[in-house]
Amino acid sequence: MSNRPNSSPSPKRSGGSKTPVWVWAAVVAVVVVALGMALLLTNSSNSNDLTIGEVTASGSALAPYTGQSPDDSVGRQSPVVRGTNFAGEPVTIGEPGTPQVLVFLAHWCPVCQREVPEIVAWADAGGDTEGVEVVGVATGIDRTRGNWPPGAWLREEGWPYQTLVDDEGDLAGQAFGLTSFPYFVVIDSSGTIVERVSGEIGQAAFAALVDAARTGSPSTPVTGGDSTPVGGGVEGDVTVTTGTPDAG
Repeated sequence: MSNRPNSSPSPKRSGGSKTPVWVWAAVVAVVVVALGMALLLTNSSNSNDLTIGEVTASGSALAPYTGQSPDDSVGRQSPVVRGTNFAGEPVTIGEPGTPQVLVFLAHWCPVCQREVPEIVAWADAGGDTEGVEVVGVATGIDRTRGNWPPGAWLREEGWPYQTLVDDEGDLAGQAFGLTSFPYFVVIDSSGTIVERVSGEIGQAAFAALVDAARTGSPSTPVTGGDSTPVGGGVEGDVTVTTGTPDAG
């Protein structure tokens, strides 16, 4: 007969083993950090970080645009402005080569905020820019004014064209005689100014500007809409140059 004490199973703990609170806290912290990093990377990849550019200009500046006809700058050689887009990639405007339509825009300009969707709609509908380069110029940039930053605004609108970012002194705008927004400058393949337009013009008139750049021939004057002066506010109707040449 054995003198060993009877061994009996140890009582089981109900509910199983519990994970310490500090482990759960660590897991939550890791998840929060991972989500934060993912959000940061997403914002970085989708945001246009450059808000003020560095530009250089050569050649003679155009006279400030007044809307009067004839425009003495028509037929003159365009100044050449070099800078970068929102991603820091080089952009040149005014240089002989591919005809260009320049679109000067300010993020805080209410008329620009109406005109940009019109141009985007025209492009989305298959607007023909073959042989012509449309280039936006983000100028008048001011972080204290509405709808900043300009890159985010244009991206949200679906702006499909290359955009040069002007510097703090609005050198690109000054070189082309900018006085109000939106402002359009048409340049032919030889680097010659074909026409200049300021104000809200709409899709048909914008298409006419593209044709004018392609052919090197200015279009017929018609009445445009409101424009926003460089200093702010909204001016009334102005006469702009758009449409098609008068055969008569």
